[in-house]
Amino acid sequence: MTLWLYLHFPVLQLDTLYSAQKEQPIIIVEAKSNAIVQFNEAAAVHGMKLGMGLGTASSLCCDLYVQPYQAAVEKEKLLEIAHWLYIKTSDISFFEPNGILLRVSNMLTLYDGLDNYWQVIKEHLTQLKIHFSYATAYSPLAAQLLAQSRFNIVTNNREVLLSAIQRYSLSNTILPPKTTEKLNRIGVHNLKELLSIPIAEIAKRFDITLVNFVGRLSGKIHHPIDFYTPPVQFKRCLQLLFDIENTQWLARPLLLLLSKLEDFLTLRDKVAHEIIITLHQRDVSDV
Repeated sequence: MTLWLYLHFPVLQLDTLYSAQKEQPIIIVEAKSNAIVQFNEAAAVHGMKLGMGLGTASSLCCDLYVQPYQAAVEKEKLLEIAHWLYIKTSDISFFEPNGILLRVSNMLTLYDGLDNYWQVIKEHLTQLKIHFSYATAYSPLAAQLLAQSRFNIVTNNREVLLSAIQRYSLSNTILPPKTTEKLNRIGVHNLKELLSIPIAEIAKRFDITLVNFVGRLSGKIHHPIDFYTPPVQFKRCLQLLFDIENTQWLARPLLLLLSKLEDFLTLRDKVAHEIIITLHQRDVSDV
């Protein structure tokens, strides 16, 4: 079976826009529910938790900086991470909004084993200065669940991986709440108990959603994966967090983008004959 590596980025918007503001308590809130989906360490000190409502959060910290969740920011950052990883590994797939899947098996000969491969990937990824958790498994779904639970182990030992996934609670999976409740009523509370039920029996008693989940988790049903193809042109967007009153203040953010362009060109042995820089005014639709 194919070995997969899943990388989970739990605070990708914070890492992208607010990594320098370590002392300011910051939370990212989902607009519809007004619930916290991301928070930094300074906010954690004040008792912030995932899913907490904005009202409760505000009562815990009077100096709280609140920002709405922006899926577009994370999508752009995932693309940037994929660009960066493609230097070291092929077969990359996006699991939006905050995950990337790597097919490992076909890279092990090149790197002379899993340990060497992971050491290269980890060191390469660390240079981006973003938070991530990770895990390997013999199915994409199993790797995703383990990484999201901060398993943080890279191994090809089937027994270790099976033991880890079996301990996973159903309430923490992507299964619909109604399906989880129905399974709980028949005494199934974790993946070990679920995987012990023959898939034919599951098909008789439950809908196709659960059948596909169990099949993809165990690797018995193919999990369709679309692999990333890197672009031939460099394009990056940088959102500034402050007003520009002097054009000289643009030097630092432009230097950051030009540094990334330099890496892009160097690794591909290319040159740039033209650079187009587009500036957008705040609250103005026209460029």
